[in-house]
Amino acid sequence: EALEHIRKGGLVLAPSGPGLANDLPRDPAYAQALAVADLILPDSGLMILWWNRFRPSGSEKLSRLSGLLFLKELIRREAEDTMRSSFWIMPDAEQDVFNRRWLADKAGINIDDADVYLAPLYNPSGPIIDDVLLERVQKRTPKVIVVNLGGGVQERLGHYLRDNLSHKPAILCTGAAVAFLSGQQV
Repeated sequence: EALEHIRKGGLVLAPSGPGLANDLPRDPAYAQALAVADLILPDSGLMILWWNRFRPSGSEKLSRLSGLLFLKELIRREAEDTMRSSFWIMPDAEQDVFNRRWLADKAGINIDDADVYLAPLYNPSGPIIDDVLLERVQKRTPKVIVVNLGGGVQERLGHYLRDNLSHKPAILCTGAAVAFLSGQQV
């Protein structure tokens, strides 16, 4: 269902436990990004435990769906279609090299330099504005934007893009999922 949902576009978040515990109560911009997301993947084990223990009467239990599993399945199923029109936001040049090499070698996804943006260090809280990124994405009009940044930042950046782009791509905030696949994160 989550993979089908992205075909419509919109903001897809996989918030981490630390992000929910630390940023949600302290950062209104983070809370707003979660509130307006089109789809939130239940990635946090703590969130799942909490929901299943205190869920409203009659609501269904949740199972964990990690951003990593979601991205792996998306790449497996969509490498020939959706992921061919993708834009990748990378945390730094080193991870960009490793991540793109893995995507090309293991998934058959070759990413052009014009479809990669090396993110600056964003403010740790509050709204994010990045006009340079916005302009680059507007020119490329990808079907999918993959935000490979840490929790707390990715949600706010995804929210900014969703609210300011003239087209409606799927904006996937799966944190370090690609870095796990490429061996950059353990």
